[in-house]
Amino acid sequence: MHVCVETILNAVQVSPDTIFHACLVCVVAECLAGTFLDGTECSPCTFGTYQPTDHSSTTCINCPTGTTTQAQGSTDSNDCKGMSVDSLIHSHLNFF
Repeated sequence: MHVCVETILNAVQVSPDTIFHACLVCVVAECLAGTFLDGTECSPCTFGTYQPTDHSSTTCINCPTGTTTQAQGSTDSNDCKGMSVDSLIHSHLNFF
């Protein structure tokens, strides 16, 4: 899936009698695994989410209930681990 994040209007003079011919060019954001398209730029998946594919997804996949990731930008469901008190504190502190 490609998401058009910006369009650019190109004006071309075709001939002296034809002033301009306009065309739209789509600029596509290519987000890597572990990121998602956030408006017009790629952002890392947040704690508790992951994105395994290299495409322009607009969301990350949530970890199963009771699990989270140890870092932002996770790329695999195997990164989702049971939440310990330390990981809860760590993710809570990084949230603010």
